[in-house]
Amino acid sequence: GIAVGLGVGAFFILRAHANAPALRLVSMEGAVLTRYVLPDQVTFLAKAHLAQFLQRVPPGSRLEIDGRHAQHVDYEIAELLQDFRTTAAAQGIDYRLVGLPDVRSTPAHSH
Repeated sequence: GIAVGLGVGAFFILRAHANAPALRLVSMEGAVLTRYVLPDQVTFLAKAHLAQFLQRVPPGSRLEIDGRHAQHVDYEIAELLQDFRTTAAAQGIDYRLVGLPDVRSTPAHSH
């Protein structure tokens, strides 16, 4: 009974995190720079949605993603956001990533 209860509880927690938005739009409609804010917790469950979002950013646009208020950002998410710099540069996207430390500077995750 306890294992079933834990399993059901874990399912609902994972589902809630998977359906939570990975970004919140904070800029006004029609703004020159489109600004998004990361939520308090960004787990690996948001990776697919975030990757799809980044693929849909139109070439030549201006985008800022602010992670200053995020209390926890999984390594995979930080890496995805940082790796987007290369894609953005190739597509002429003015991309700014604010408030996330460079994941490649941490010894535990060196490549």
